[in-house]
Amino acid sequence: MPKVEQVPVGALLIDCNTKLTATSAKAVATAVDEYGRALGIRGVIRYLSIGEPDPNDLDYEEVASILSANLSIMGVQHVRYPGWHPTATMGGVDGLHAGTNASKAGLMPGTTLWWDLEGVGVGVAAQDVAKCGNAWWGSVRTSGHDPGVYVGSDEILDAQQLYQMLAFKSYWSSFSSVPTPIHRGFQMYQIWGGDARASGTVANIPVDFNICGRDRLGGGPNWMSP
Repeated sequence: MPKVEQVPVGALLIDCNTKLTATSAKAVATAVDEYGRALGIRGVIRYLSIGEPDPNDLDYEEVASILSANLSIMGVQHVRYPGWHPTATMGGVDGLHAGTNASKAGLMPGTTLWWDLEGVGVGVAAQDVAKCGNAWWGSVRTSGHDPGVYVGSDEILDAQQLYQMLAFKSYWSSFSSVPTPIHRGFQMYQIWGGDARASGTVANIPVDFNICGRDRLGGGPNWMSP
């Protein structure tokens, strides 16, 4: 019976923009490196649509396929095109779609959904980013899910602003060079290149690899597990 639980420390996850089938999800779960050693992938982070559900994004059938492969799952919403200008209204609407699409896909309440913060337009004020993110956070909380933020390149907030201006408690670091939120730090790290396992593909699927941990306050994200 599926359940929501905190992601274990040291768990290896992939995030990918490719829809998984029962066959490809099983291939991910049993993937090995070039020496035949099991990669030990335990979870998948898949994309949620910004608006109405897109056929290429997470849906109920894909969630069932992932869980049947004995993998756990979280969701991340697509980011807008580079140079986007955040507003509170945008954040509220996008968060509503994130929560609604996650529920339609069968992600249980309490599962962490991630707001992708990157590629913000030049000249955007930190206050506008915060208003957008906090509105997204509120909408996702209303849906019953757990909101987190992916801190990517060109997100414009500094370490203090990430912690003090945003309502989020869960932070996920991209592989890019990004500031670490003061006091709290990150709960999950995207890894690339520095680890032999981060080859860029698993079962012929382009992926990023991520390692989960705990932040300085003991917090960690929640995934939906089989």
